[in-house]
Amino acid sequence: SSMVENWRTAQIRLLDHTADMGFEAKAQSAGAIFEVSAMALSSILIDWQAIEACTQTEVQLEAPDIEGLMYAWLSEILYLFDAEKKLFSQFQITKLDLQEDKCELPAIPSGALYDRDRPELKTYVQAITFHQLEVITSAPNCSVRVFVDI
Repeated sequence: SSMVENWRTAQIRLLDHTADMGFEAKAQSAGAIFEVSAMALSSILIDWQAIEACTQTEVQLEAPDIEGLMYAWLSEILYLFDAEKKLFSQFQITKLDLQEDKCELPAIPSGALYDRDRPELKTYVQAITFHQLEVITSAPNCSVRVFVDI
């Protein structure tokens, strides 16, 4: 029973830490809001203006709703950066298809592969989060709010 007593008298304090950062953006169209969000994510990671757009990557994503699609899109860019060593500076959304039950995003991000000469990382992003994720696609007042884990 001594262990139980020790446990009862132990002082436990949970620490809050804010290991996240986020961005908000506005654009004229739903497609533009996806492009701008990708640029915002890239600007958190790196100095994206220094990246030449010399290689193209085709991306085809779908999700049940617009927030899910935004999450999938930004997660894909993060994955391509982490796993395939791809850095992007341009984002072309070819045809955004938003239906009631399915949203589709075909896109062609352009950028460069890096190996040793990766540009200096500004902030390492661990993950995109659904925390307070908001996407509004009523043109011309489209907006987005995203938080990321750092």
